[in-house]
Amino acid sequence: MKKLLLCCLLVAGCKTGAYTIHHGAANAFDSQAYDSLYTTDHLIQGTKAALIAGTLPASAKPILNKVIQSYNTADAAYRAYHDIATAGGDTSALSATLGADLSQLAIDIASLSGVKK
Repeated sequence: MKKLLLCCLLVAGCKTGAYTIHHGAANAFDSQAYDSLYTTDHLIQGTKAALIAGTLPASAKPILNKVIQSYNTADAAYRAYHDIATAGGDTSALSATLGADLSQLAIDIASLSGVKK
């Protein structure tokens, strides 16, 4: 559950101190979106393993599937945003879409945190 809480904080954008933008990122938003998706991918893999190991109840599976669906949507928006942003294009519409997709992903992750064995 500690990993889940950490992921929720990262997806929600809670960070203190100076943030270092990743090499290859177009800007801070691009870098932070990547961080959120990277962390969520690890959360998904860990949750799958916990389901297989039986340390989470089967009732977590449909919630996890919703998280995976939201992750896939946000990842597609991120890839489109990143490609246009690194090429110097106008990302205003895509940044709004990506922001909304990441917000939905955070909501779905939060619902997963309520699952107990």
